[in-house]
Amino acid sequence: MAKLFSLILGVFLLFIVSISASTDQENTRVSTFSELASATTSDISCADGDEYSETTIISSDCNDCTNWCKEECADLGGIVVDSKCSIGESKFARRCKCCCRESPPPCPAKTCPKEMSVVLKPGQKACKYILSSSLSSSAVK
Repeated sequence: MAKLFSLILGVFLLFIVSISASTDQENTRVSTFSELASATTSDISCADGDEYSETTIISSDCNDCTNWCKEECADLGGIVVDSKCSIGESKFARRCKCCCRESPPPCPAKTCPKEMSVVLKPGQKACKYILSSSLSSSAVK
């Protein structure tokens, strides 16, 4: 009877360890791929050039998906343009899907630089510059 109990207990512990291992793998598994063409990936749309990423996380809170998407897009050098959180394989798992777009370049400065210096080579004539409203300069002789 004791041997049977030990066998059952051993099988039960092995089962628990295997579930724990698969949960750890699920938590760290990240599937990321690029959608180069405009496409709809089930319930999320990515435009041309957007990056599509998805993962499953062990959580019951969709805010964790939101945070994952922000971090994932930042790692790809972009911003989140669309995201979706849904219940995964269990009520304690969330399926996260994101569309990331390359971050736009910073806006140009709308003011002149505080200091500006012009270095002329020997024998070079000085030019007169007129600043226009579009902040471009043109040489006038």
